[in-house]
Amino acid sequence: MSTFRGFVAIDIPPLPSIVNVLDTLNKTGANLKLIEPENLHITLKFLGDTQDTQIQKIHNVLETCVQDILPFTIHLRGLGVFPNNNYMKVIWTGIQDDNQLSLISKSLNQLMKPLGFKTEKRPFQPHFTLARVRTAKNKAALQNFILNYADDDFGNFTVNTIEIKKSQLTSSGPIYTTVTSVILKDREKE
Repeated sequence: MSTFRGFVAIDIPPLPSIVNVLDTLNKTGANLKLIEPENLHITLKFLGDTQDTQIQKIHNVLETCVQDILPFTIHLRGLGVFPNNNYMKVIWTGIQDDNQLSLISKSLNQLMKPLGFKTEKRPFQPHFTLARVRTAKNKAALQNFILNYADDDFGNFTVNTIEIKKSQLTSSGPIYTTVTSVILKDREKE
């Protein structure tokens, strides 16, 4: 039986403002693993090892989760770090929406449990990862960078599609492939 490392996500288009931040972040001299612009995404639910035979069931659950959700706009704003400014492991961009992402994530968490997927214990915090911090090299420059961009506006985009993705880990970084997707339908136009 074939398996893959799966997750449910929304792809982030490579907006010029985000690409510029990645370029500037790269110039801090910090020891980082930047996320490639084409790999930027918001993870709604990490699935982990997923059997190919479950793809249709997961797709059906995702359709149920978004059946009443119209295409919506999310706003990209500010930078932050996990877990904290003194011990930085992940640099992220914040997301503002009308709570749609949290609703979808919560619904996925509940409806995926009967399929054998773990329930996420931590509350969903809308964000997407820009970089992973490898070491504390140039920590002060990185802290200043985060502070300078903490409230910056990076634009917005409309979410029309939610995808089930496969992550293949390689020595040069992960390769993400869309397994299947669900399109949010604007029922007012139907």
